[in-house]
Amino acid sequence: MRLVSIPSAEAPAAPDVRTAVRLGWAVAELRGRSWPEGSRPATSSLPARPEHTLPLRSQRGYAASQRSAVHTLATLASKLGIPADDAHAALAPENDWPTMARYFFDFDARIQDSLASRDEAAANGYLLARGLAECYWGLGPDETWNEGTEQTGVSLQVLFGADRRRELTRMLGRLGSGQMHPLSASAISGSIEAWGRVASDVAWAHTPDLREQLYEQTRRWYQLLVLDQDPTTLVKPYAKLSSPHNFFRFMRLYRLQIILGLVAFCLIVAFFAFRGQATSEWIPSLVGILGVGGAVLTGVLTRAKDTAERLATRMRQDAYTDLVAVALTSVPKYPGTAKPGDRIENAVRRRLLTPATAPPSD
Repeated sequence: MRLVSIPSAEAPAAPDVRTAVRLGWAVAELRGRSWPEGSRPATSSLPARPEHTLPLRSQRGYAASQRSAVHTLATLASKLGIPADDAHAALAPENDWPTMARYFFDFDARIQDSLASRDEAAANGYLLARGLAECYWGLGPDETWNEGTEQTGVSLQVLFGADRRRELTRMLGRLGSGQMHPLSASAISGSIEAWGRVASDVAWAHTPDLREQLYEQTRRWYQLLVLDQDPTTLVKPYAKLSSPHNFFRFMRLYRLQIILGLVAFCLIVAFFAFRGQATSEWIPSLVGILGVGGAVLTGVLTRAKDTAERLATRMRQDAYTDLVAVALTSVPKYPGTAKPGDRIENAVRRRLLTPATAPPSD
């Protein structure tokens, strides 16, 4: 009997994380554009003359943007091995919103199930991008934020609620080292916390320019997450933090070294003061004992050199991450009397994510 070998089926390739990220953003944006009550970003219109002037992406008409978004969604899903041939028919402009909403719900479940069963990193990237984009594209009109005493799923307070902020930050932390700039995840986490502060303040959440600033915020997230922009390019020249937080943090981190130095100095001064030596003998003796005491103190502090270097590295890194996060954050002007800069700085420091610290160089 002759045995016939049957070729084994090739294992499907793992889905690309960056493609999954782009798909997550595309799903949230297309759903928001398709929703009649969804946010509509202000765009700069082209002059009427001459005809057929080539537009930038933000200047394209609604119909053209919609067609492009549907095509992008179908293409990205196909690259990930997720059927989306029905997208063009299901999302045709003549369809009513309940039909499209149901399609998005089922399509999202299909994507999540497919990615989660094949690659957790891709599933994480998809949900992170979709969640960040929904902060703007999932926001409903102000009058739909409440039903009685309950917040609805399209309210600012739910989109930036504590549970959602915590989950988005967790997903940011799960991104691989090559997915974004090392500072991007922490900076985005800080800006999310700042928007959480906006959402919890009734007056701040209803400022006239809220949607404009939130759209600008999501565009910045898109630049960092999808386009992999270096977040340090958002920091203005000579920018600095206005809060004295870092000075007090320095005092806390190095309190042991500072206390040891002060105690040593005070003991030396007290020793000579109680001896009551003459003024002519005071200064040379003090200089000599300070030299000996300084040598002893130097030996003690040297043993803490590695710890001090790590603390200094962490402090510089955290301070710069705060600076980048403040530069990344785009929130409405605070309606109260407090300085908006201070409120933003305090908010971004509540971030739950910090970049990895490299060991100090020799």
